[in-house]
Amino acid sequence: MKKLILWAIPITTAAIVVGSLFIGMSGPNHTYPYPLPPLHMEVLLKAEAGDPTAQIQMGNWLKDGTLGIVDIAEAETWFRSAMDSGDKDAGYRLFFLLYDTNKNEALKALEISAIRGNLEAQLLMADSAEHLRPPPGSPPNIEKDRESARWRLAAAENGDALSQFVYGTYALRGAGGMEQNSKVAAHWLEKASRQGNPTAQVFLAELFAEGNGVPQNLVMAHVWANIAASTGDEYGKDLRDRLAQSMTAEQIARAQETASRCQRTGFSECE
Repeated sequence: MKKLILWAIPITTAAIVVGSLFIGMSGPNHTYPYPLPPLHMEVLLKAEAGDPTAQIQMGNWLKDGTLGIVDIAEAETWFRSAMDSGDKDAGYRLFFLLYDTNKNEALKALEISAIRGNLEAQLLMADSAEHLRPPPGSPPNIEKDRESARWRLAAAENGDALSQFVYGTYALRGAGGMEQNSKVAAHWLEKASRQGNPTAQVFLAELFAEGNGVPQNLVMAHVWANIAASTGDEYGKDLRDRLAQSMTAEQIARAQETASRCQRTGFSECE
């Protein structure tokens, strides 16, 4: 990392403005066009002391020109310092910084962030694997399928509703290099349903209607179909109406009350 020289410029007897100068290892020196405000200087000093959050902030500022200069090489140095400290977000930032000039290094950094639990990085890793799948009708790419499933599971465990739904459908169909497992499917589809994903709610309703991966329960099937229908989902409306034809008035009333309570409590009381 470039050496940092600090100096103080007196303004009044009660205050100073602190400036800074980066001395380059080679090439021209970088001088800020104005003394750094106290907040920026505080972040700089924390970054120099090894604070990864401050190092990421310095990298962002140098990338965006917030400090009066744009220095991509120095931004990379700060991001790498934060990544070397174990920060889960630094590799994600480094990915975007390097992608146009060094794709291999960018992807390595992204994977490190994904492994460390950065949700955005996990989603990008999943999307990357899914986009590289062969077109329909071509032989499957099991390696890419498994990679997609791996990152969808990581993102699902990290709370991403779409990934919970996608991983649930993988388990339901035996896709993504997985064996078919309706119980695993029901688990993740319910997680996504409780986060308000209407497509997952319809899938979960169908599992309850069929007794697939969960005990058959027409009331719970109606609950989730009705909740999906309340968002305007046409499949939910159709399924709810078809289920009602096989249910008693008492079952329908119980299902409607449960659906109302489920939505009223933010999906915490849905049984």
